[in-house]
Amino acid sequence: AVLAANGLVHGHELGAVGEGTFYLHLGQQASHAFLYIVETEQLLGFGMFTYDLTTSEVSWSDGIYRIMEYDKDTDAPIMNFDIYLSHVINGDREMLRNVIEKSISAKSTFTTVYSVLTHKGNRRVISTRGKLVIDKDGVVQKVVGSMLDISQEVARQEELVSYKENMQEKEKFLDFGSWEEDLEEEKMSWSDGMYNLFGYEPAEHAGRLLINAGLYTLHVYQDDWEKSLRIRNEAIRHRNDFSYEYNITTRGGETKRLQTFGRVIRNEHNEAVKIIGTSRDITQLRSYERNLESIVSDLNRSNKDLEEFAYIASHDLQEPLRKLSTFSERLLSRHSDELGAEGKRYAERIVAATDNMRILIENLLEFSRTARSTIPFDKVDLNTVLEQVLSDLEIVIDQTGAVVDSDRLPVIDAIPSQIQQLFSNLIGNALKFRKDSEKPKVEIRVNVLTNAEKEQYLLVDDKIYYMIRISDNGIGFEQEYANKIFQIFQRLHGKVEYPGSGVGLAICKKIAENHRGQITAMSQPGFGAKFSIYLPV
Repeated sequence: AVLAANGLVHGHELGAVGEGTFYLHLGQQASHAFLYIVETEQLLGFGMFTYDLTTSEVSWSDGIYRIMEYDKDTDAPIMNFDIYLSHVINGDREMLRNVIEKSISAKSTFTTVYSVLTHKGNRRVISTRGKLVIDKDGVVQKVVGSMLDISQEVARQEELVSYKENMQEKEKFLDFGSWEEDLEEEKMSWSDGMYNLFGYEPAEHAGRLLINAGLYTLHVYQDDWEKSLRIRNEAIRHRNDFSYEYNITTRGGETKRLQTFGRVIRNEHNEAVKIIGTSRDITQLRSYERNLESIVSDLNRSNKDLEEFAYIASHDLQEPLRKLSTFSERLLSRHSDELGAEGKRYAERIVAATDNMRILIENLLEFSRTARSTIPFDKVDLNTVLEQVLSDLEIVIDQTGAVVDSDRLPVIDAIPSQIQQLFSNLIGNALKFRKDSEKPKVEIRVNVLTNAEKEQYLLVDDKIYYMIRISDNGIGFEQEYANKIFQIFQRLHGKVEYPGSGVGLAICKKIAENHRGQITAMSQPGFGAKFSIYLPV
């Protein structure tokens, strides 16, 4: 016999030396084959087994020991069928036993999937294929087969199912669907959301309903369909992304407005091969927009009426007041003796009343202008504003002996004239509502709001806000009126003691709102008041 270079033996007669060489070669081949099997098992995550029905013993390859997380040399028991079944989870154990028993009874192969707990307590999903070894008398002697660890594949499949279910829920909740058009195969597919948009039950029609141009023309308004085709074809020729809106009549007869976004997918030759996109129901959105446009139109009309009122108030209404005041003053100056004491008193009351009405009209006009302000924002140094306000109030401050103490104030984006009026009104009130028993003291403090404080006052959380607190030692008021005082014409004190129109704090509130801020008040009778203004940088 000759041992060829390829490892094959030629000839039938083997001498002692030739026979030894032959078996050595067979041993090498077996060793190579064994190593190949071990490496393949490790690479593919499978193993092989033999279940001897006559002894109930189970033999495993190294691959199954790895799957079941046993160290073959240290902690692996003498395996039998019952020990293996103890690794199978309760819900699958009886199923596996029945599958094998039916296979033996029917003398057929079997395939099944079940879950096990490994020696280390980890859960694995196993796919098992089995084949029977039958003797010449037709008696099943053994079951041989393979076990494949499919845990990762099952996990990925479960993730995919979960993702699909989540997408279906999102599509249903957000009224949108996704679609795909294969330009080469001339096929189109819908997600469940698309079926819902067009009034079809996904479970009933998915995979059965032919998605094509005919279906679209059945539901889409003719003009919209032609427009959408033009936009789609233009995108295929010149660009990748497109969008359009169109009206449909659903299967149930409901009218909807849909918005579609699409993207053209191209191959390496820049040829369009696919279009993917989404469509969503914007019926309610467009309805809200129409309602909003109507509200804006009404608001513009109302503003125009208000402007006309402001013109009338500033000219037509004030002219009679000026005449009343002028004639009353002439009566007092030229006919004082003829009027007598009672007549003088009446004339003086007319002059006072007309002055109050004039101030009220001017304040109303100022409130109206503040509410409708379109003056642009600018960088405003609040220290400069405070200096100007204190200069304007210099006479009152000197007369009352008032002391104003302020922190260094920040620079913010604001409407200069409105911020000056805000400070003037609040500091002016602090001087007006003073105690007779002590000199007025006004303190102005500033600090940056925390996120919790911004949340408390419902302010925009991505902006930096300052709290500017103006406190006084005046007469104060009951805290229950802290909101009421910011309403127009609301007064807590008599006009004789504390003159005014009841509009000043309403203007302050409107100014704070114009600057995307707020104003609040805290007080107690006899202990002064604290007004806090919250303004963004």
